[in-house]
Amino acid sequence: MAPYFGLEGLDKEAFDRWLKLFAKAVDKIYEPSAGEFFKQRSQMIARNFMRNLGID
Repeated sequence: MAPYFGLEGLDKEAFDRWLKLFAKAVDKIYEPSAGEFFKQRSQMIARNFMRNLGID
């Protein structure tokens, strides 16, 4: 987690963009049932990162 503190441009919008790109990639690679698991997991990870980094 420490390397991410102070990283320029890391804000809610950056996480939102990353999640959209990740979901798009998952949709291309996995069946919907498996892909949904990975997309939900990525959202949980993003929320945890934002909370720990103090990003609202």
